[in-house]
Amino acid sequence: MANRLGVSGNWFEAHPPEAARLSSAERKQYADAIEVHYQAVLTANGISGAEQHYQATIVDRQRSDALRSQFQQRIQGDAALLELMGRLGKALPA
Repeated sequence: MANRLGVSGNWFEAHPPEAARLSSAERKQYADAIEVHYQAVLTANGISGAEQHYQATIVDRQRSDALRSQFQQRIQGDAALLELMGRLGKALPA
């Protein structure tokens, strides 16, 4: 969802040069893979529900950093996702 009126909430639509590098099936594969890895990190850390998610990712800076690191490690182990990220011009955040 966009945070301003009149602006598309579709990231791929708002960034056509990057989005044009992937087919709609590849964009879905990318989004699905990100979601699978993120949910796996949350599950592995016993995080469920909005309150636990907020505490772990916003309030507790150390835990948030640990979760981010786990997420990045999972992504680094996913060759297909890394290929899609490269085609989108995306890199893992530092």
